[in-house]
Amino acid sequence: MARALPIVALVVVAAVSAAACAGSDGRLTVTADGPVLSHTPQSDESNAAELSGVLIMDGACLRVEASVPTGQEVWTVIFPAASWEGDSDVLRTADLTFTLGGPIRVGGGYYEPGSLVDDDPDLPCLTGRYFVAGSVDHG
Repeated sequence: MARALPIVALVVVAAVSAAACAGSDGRLTVTADGPVLSHTPQSDESNAAELSGVLIMDGACLRVEASVPTGQEVWTVIFPAASWEGDSDVLRTADLTFTLGGPIRVGGGYYEPGSLVDDDPDLPCLTGRYFVAGSVDHG
């Protein structure tokens, strides 16, 4: 019986870590500020993946265009605690600002539609695969 304890503890730690950036129901709470999608970051979020590129306006949605071996990919990013200053086309996070066309690097994770955020008609920019950022920096 003593051998089962470490496995159970590992499963509990993994479950708590996976839910760290989500609400009590395991889903991420996302808000929109103009073209920006944002979430309230948790202190222990994982930043295992990285997405680097250029901040672009795609229709009415702010996205990151990344260079990949096969060309360019455009990603919807859910930024941590971010806001949009439309008069100057600036994305503002807790302590940094980013302008359209400028470099940006985000750490976090890639998600499939519906896997972490529920479909919501109030979030029209949340389409297709998306990237949930726990950290943001200049690229």
